[in-house]
Amino acid sequence: MSAFGKREGGGRRNAEREDLSLIAVFTTRTRSHSALLVDLSATGARVRGNDLPEVDEDLILTVEDVSSYGIVKWKRMGFCGIEFDAPLSLAAIKQLEHKVRIARGLPPQIMAAMEDWAIGLAR
Repeated sequence: MSAFGKREGGGRRNAEREDLSLIAVFTTRTRSHSALLVDLSATGARVRGNDLPEVDEDLILTVEDVSSYGIVKWKRMGFCGIEFDAPLSLAAIKQLEHKVRIARGLPPQIMAAMEDWAIGLAR
């Protein structure tokens, strides 16, 4: 059994997570779909959306120009947790944090509209 996001014994995350709000694209063997990246660490990510991949499904998660292979470890209530095959580099995490800071300069109405579009609510 994997210890995705957990520290031995305490049930606490081993890797620091960053709260993000960027569009993510997951690609499985049979399809590609967008979702909203909710949070990210070097070892995994949480995404929100509809029509998410199933537990134990392999995928490639792409956010901006950062891509990582992973597997869906859990799925519930419009969210899923993805464990990466290899940890993301610090440079990749910093790059995405920078994109979030830029995006946060947008008016809230525009951000909400972009999020709705990304997860399929505005289509």
